[in-house]
Amino acid sequence: MKTLDRTILCFDYGDVRTGVAIAHKGTTVAMPVETLETENLFDEEFLKKYIEGRGAGLIVVGDPLSLSREITESTRKARAFAEMIRSITGVEVKMFDERLTTKQAMDGLKTRRGKKISVRDIDASSAVIILQCYIQSITKSY
Repeated sequence: MKTLDRTILCFDYGDVRTGVAIAHKGTTVAMPVETLETENLFDEEFLKKYIEGRGAGLIVVGDPLSLSREITESTRKARAFAEMIRSITGVEVKMFDERLTTKQAMDGLKTRRGKKISVRDIDASSAVIILQCYIQSITKSY
């Protein structure tokens, strides 16, 4: 399996909170970074510094289509957020299907016995799942 040729930052955009994950150049593993308050992401200076500070050469934003693959209000918001990142930073941005990632994140976190699960953990874990699925889609061996 080939490794990444650049660092990828992933956002699981939500109305209140946005989970963030990263995969570093030369690896194929997504790791959680944190969960941010979404309102802070509309501060263009903050967002630009945040992305530049992590050395991202590509941004992936979860694309929240409905289960029937229809565009929803959440889809429109996430796509507008992706376009804002693109215009502020000039970094390439890709949308990637995020259907069912929140459920997968919750199921995965439930296996951590004895630890309380917070919504912040779920958001960051969802970003990891989106990014890991994206990485798998681009690094498959042929």
